[in-house]
Amino acid sequence: MGKTKVFLGAVFMVILCIVTVGGSVPCSQSSQCQTDECCVTTNPPRGKRALAPTAGGVCQKLGSAKDSCYVMYTTVQDMNYRCPCGPGLVCVGSGMMEVPLGEVGTCS
Repeated sequence: MGKTKVFLGAVFMVILCIVTVGGSVPCSQSSQCQTDECCVTTNPPRGKRALAPTAGGVCQKLGSAKDSCYVMYTTVQDMNYRCPCGPGLVCVGSGMMEVPLGEVGTCS
């Protein structure tokens, strides 16, 4: 039983270090992020949960060339499911749909 506690403690510390090193800044709206970032929810919509308000998010960089994007979300919102493409880039649809968010594309 003692080895299990030590192992679980070690796993917890590794996860904590990974999260800390990631440097994601918590946010509740995009105005709390840098100008080249948007606030991305940590609770993506799934089924009926898509109707519930989001709990919060983290600041992430706007899409760069070849990053994934959602075709219908071209501007930064208060809370985003994925950052739109950065300046000078557009989201080109792939034809693949991600319900309920719409067509997935690539910044180019």
